[in-house]
Amino acid sequence: MKAFRRCLRGEALSTLRDLAAAPEENWWQELLRLWSPSGAGAGLRLGVRENSLDFYHEGAVVAHVGFGQGMKDEPAPAYVKTHGKYLLGEDAGDGYLKLLEGPAGWAWRGADAPVSFTKIKNAIGSRMERLRKNGSDRRGLEKRGVDRIVGVNSGVIDLEMALPRDAAISSLKEGAPRMDIVALERFEDKLRIVFWEAKTFDDPRLRVDGDGQAEVEGQLETYGKYLTSPDRRKEIVDAYSETCRLLNEFLAMREGTGTTNALYDEAATPGRLDIDEKPRLLIFDNGKRKNINNNPHWERHRKKLEESKVTMLIKDRAEDIFLPKWR
Repeated sequence: MKAFRRCLRGEALSTLRDLAAAPEENWWQELLRLWSPSGAGAGLRLGVRENSLDFYHEGAVVAHVGFGQGMKDEPAPAYVKTHGKYLLGEDAGDGYLKLLEGPAGWAWRGADAPVSFTKIKNAIGSRMERLRKNGSDRRGLEKRGVDRIVGVNSGVIDLEMALPRDAAISSLKEGAPRMDIVALERFEDKLRIVFWEAKTFDDPRLRVDGDGQAEVEGQLETYGKYLTSPDRRKEIVDAYSETCRLLNEFLAMREGTGTTNALYDEAATPGRLDIDEKPRLLIFDNGKRKNINNNPHWERHRKKLEESKVTMLIKDRAEDIFLPKWR
């Protein structure tokens, strides 16, 4: 049974420290500049994984950073991947291209010329806008909404959280949909980890037919079963404590001044983190309506979700969603 982890091996972290301190410009320095920590407005979003990192723009991966095995106690070889379509156009398909170090410096395998992460970010933005205009707008609007929520909420510590398969939980034998946002909030004398699923107002998974259950409720229940497992709870607390320690490390690398975030410092302190076992729901407009809460077609479904004790935050605009304060 695969464990839930958020971490970097010491050899991988050593590589990133060396790259951050290098006098010559490199890919890691550019990613650090483009990264915008939660609550700091627009920019790339960072997800810590198991010995890897993902940088996102509007929910699409700009860069996946991974590390080879290498030698113990020595910097591990790093590799970076991005979708070929962001470098070569849509005809390149969904395959990945690697960023490789050669005699002339870093370059993308298969690309004629170096392409910056700034250009990749812009290509993703243009692609998402085309999808929205072509009518495939719900996913695009949901991802853009999540990005904007992260930009105005400083307690967010992860996004696109995936659960490993778990044979002991029937609904997790084949995995589970990703949870959109993981955040910290103050609760009594501790910080607790809270999980949020985001949906646009027109998503059919929010709708309830007759006396049945909305599809999103099943998703939230699957995560809830996972969070109540004692072994899994400890894994998650340890993983996000380490995430916060790493986020501070990356802040210090980027600023070059040793600056850290007091919230991350506290969350990384043993015994300070707990878990809210009940995942919650964020709902925002799909861009076509002016007032969700006064829509009579939505009212029936909202009441059904409330009767099922689903905790929700509902706003017309994603950027107006402010998660419960952690201060």
